[in-house]
Amino acid sequence: MGIMEEKRIRPDTPEAEKKGNSELNMEEAPAAPGDLPAEQLFDMEPDPDGADTEDGEGPVFSEDDHSEEDFFEEDFSEDDYSGEDFPEDFGESDYEDSGEDEYPDGEEEFEEDDDLTDDDHTDYGDSTDENVPPSTASSASSSPPSSLKPSKKAQTAGKTAGPAAPEKSLENTLARVQSAPASGKKNKKTVSYKEKILRHKRQRIQREVLLVMMIMYVLSIGVLLWMFLGYRHAELHRIASISAEDGVAYANLNGNVVQYGGSGAVCINSKGETLWTVSYEMQQPIVSVSGNVIAIANRNGYYVYVMDPDGLMGTIHTMLPIQNIAAAENGEVAVVMSDSRTTWVRLYTAKGKEIAYLVRTMAENGYPIAAAISPDGETLCLSSVQMSSTSVKSNVSFYNFGRAGSKVPDHLVDYSDFIDETVPYVRYIDDSTCVGVSDKRLILFKSTFFHRSGSTNIMFSENLQGVFSSDNFTGLLFTNTTGKSQYRLDIYNRNGKRVGDIHFSMQFTHLSIAGDKVYINNEHECQIYSLNGQCLYNGSLGSSIRALIPGATLNDLLVVTAGEIDSVRLR
Repeated sequence: MGIMEEKRIRPDTPEAEKKGNSELNMEEAPAAPGDLPAEQLFDMEPDPDGADTEDGEGPVFSEDDHSEEDFFEEDFSEDDYSGEDFPEDFGESDYEDSGEDEYPDGEEEFEEDDDLTDDDHTDYGDSTDENVPPSTASSASSSPPSSLKPSKKAQTAGKTAGPAAPEKSLENTLARVQSAPASGKKNKKTVSYKEKILRHKRQRIQREVLLVMMIMYVLSIGVLLWMFLGYRHAELHRIASISAEDGVAYANLNGNVVQYGGSGAVCINSKGETLWTVSYEMQQPIVSVSGNVIAIANRNGYYVYVMDPDGLMGTIHTMLPIQNIAAAENGEVAVVMSDSRTTWVRLYTAKGKEIAYLVRTMAENGYPIAAAISPDGETLCLSSVQMSSTSVKSNVSFYNFGRAGSKVPDHLVDYSDFIDETVPYVRYIDDSTCVGVSDKRLILFKSTFFHRSGSTNIMFSENLQGVFSSDNFTGLLFTNTTGKSQYRLDIYNRNGKRVGDIHFSMQFTHLSIAGDKVYINNEHECQIYSLNGQCLYNGSLGSSIRALIPGATLNDLLVVTAGEIDSVRLR
């Protein structure tokens, strides 16, 4: 289907009359030379060789013959195509108005400068059927279909521009333009949609990371301020009123306050509730606490009272004066008794039933000065001292009342001698570890179920001022020689590793280790330290402080003053 053929037709020729082309009204055309060439009609340069045309084909338009703007805006009117093939007002503005920069599904961005190339312009002569004779093609070319309207350019020129392009060629051209690749550019819709999802995820992750960083920053600042300043104030709230008798002492029974004296003992919990009261008569009460069990005895007396938070577990009656006691977590109590020449050690249940006993002589083993029993109640550690005119010797012996001790005489499974030393402090911190402290060393006795496997010795040359321990740590108090403070408390864990030291100068009446904190107080002031020496609190906790009873946390602290028990809230 060519637009026109090379053969020139004049309006008055018989061929024109024979065609009867009603649409080509030459009388309405302006005056022009009678033999107007088609090249001049379309403003084209004539082909001197005639190679650009063939029979039945129209002239081929080059890129210079028309611009894309002319092709779309001038040669074709809005009526030449329907909105189905080429949407009206198609362009990026449709999407810019809606706030989106992507295109509908299945469509790609139309680039005027990039996508429309020379190949996209259909040669008008290509659509002619090769089998049609030239005369027939000429007749067909001179009579365009009635459904194709003249272009704007032809209408403005008085219909002198010749027939318009066929509708099929226009549809093919528009289809090729719409389906042409976007010159290597990405599919904006697909990429943009994925990028939006990724951008949203990145923004959400960034917000979450920023929030976490801000929280960590605030917490870090708070921790630093807290470490630098510590707690500055303490609020006291009375929970119970108590009697303030002379000679009354206090013990910590797993966070509960035990007040004991010559006439009895009373246990008060952290809410101020009285758990139990036990009455007795004692001249010189001595106490041993292990976990939830407390044993109270009268030195040189004959009775031992065993209690837990639920009340009195039982009473032990002895035939010899009591010198020392050691309670186990299972309620058993080892009682050390002596006369002028012999030492008796008997193991009792909480209800007073004797489990085992052993006998030691002063001449062979010395005088017992400290005792400790393992939490399971099976192994007893006894420290004794022997003095002669020339030297002092300490003996630390281990007695097992279980299967291992039943196979050896007197249940003695191991012992150690220390020349020129005394070991006045022994304590079990678990079933297989016993801590002993002399005036020269810290000893960790490690034992298995059957026998002692070894020990760790930590030597020191300074004058020891005191020993303080908990279930996990042991503190050795020395007079500080560096001038930084008056006292230094070195803290060791159950493996003998030094985990920290605390320097302080306050004159104190009580010092205790509970959990991972150290509590020091006198009658008016209190200092609380972490194990690494950081002072957490330094201030007053009321007047006439009698005792501090630490709890599970720092704010579970109870302070016993004259006549009352207060809970402490640090801030």
